[in-house]
Amino acid sequence: MPLDTPDAGTAEHWLAAIVESSNDAIISKSLDGRITTWNAAAERLFGYTGLEAMGQPVAMLVPEGSLGEASRILDRIRHGERVEAYETQRRHKDGSILDILLCVSPIRNGDGGVVGASKIARDISERRAAERHQRRLHDELNHRVKNTLMTIQSIATQTLRTSPEPVAFRRAFEARLHALSRAHDLLETGRWASVELADVLARSLAPLADLARIQMGGPSVQLGPEATVSLGLAFNELILNAVAAGALSGPDGFLAVTWETADCGDGRGPCLRLDWLERLDRPIAAPTRKGFGRRFLEDALGRQLGGSVALTFRPKGMRCHLDLPLEALRSSAFGP
Repeated sequence: MPLDTPDAGTAEHWLAAIVESSNDAIISKSLDGRITTWNAAAERLFGYTGLEAMGQPVAMLVPEGSLGEASRILDRIRHGERVEAYETQRRHKDGSILDILLCVSPIRNGDGGVVGASKIARDISERRAAERHQRRLHDELNHRVKNTLMTIQSIATQTLRTSPEPVAFRRAFEARLHALSRAHDLLETGRWASVELADVLARSLAPLADLARIQMGGPSVQLGPEATVSLGLAFNELILNAVAAGALSGPDGFLAVTWETADCGDGRGPCLRLDWLERLDRPIAAPTRKGFGRRFLEDALGRQLGGSVALTFRPKGMRCHLDLPLEALRSSAFGP
């Protein structure tokens, strides 16, 4: 049985229903740029009701920087050209900028003359936001990898300078790589946002067998990626020294690590003040040379984090005092 051919009125009704139910915004405008039709999807996309939009200049949807683009498109429509789908931006009623996919076609009368334009717009804001997020992740990962490689290169160079013998170099270098790995594990757990100072210290001390002789405590202090790595390496150097020749080199030693936050007193705002205090019942000799650990603590750490580090060697113990601004510690930056 042949299908009935709809009359003109029915076809027009069907077309109007299709336009109104479309998920894409469908707008028509006159050649002078005035809005002549506006479907429900256009209301959802741009925020204007049909009553608000009808008769208004379509330029109200165009960001200032794109007005030239809209004018050029209208010129092409006047010449009967169709503008294939392209990505652009338009403005919502609330002033926010939308990323859209737009195609524009001429509307012709019965004689074939161009009398207006039909625009179909699809919201691609979520897709563009996801693409920007992906680019940021890629850039951040690239930055982290480069900085990690630079850190490893620096550790290798400095370790070789102070440990020229292969066995000593390997032992010291591996210990420092493990410290770097522990810091990265903590950062990964915290999604590279922030890590507790206490967690960095506890993870650094965890490999030690006798933790009963170690006391630690202080308020919550959040560290950004750079501070997490720097302090993780610093604690590793202090632990290596304590095990080799300090409070943890024999059964008579004791280690206390305490910290507080207080005003820096020099306009830098609040600071972290951390004390690493070792005590022994026997005298120990002060180091006669400045190795990797001491150079890192006294020179690099303070410079990297904008603070100061003071090492004091006493007959029966060593003290390391860190004075570091909290703003630098909390920074998300991760660079040399």
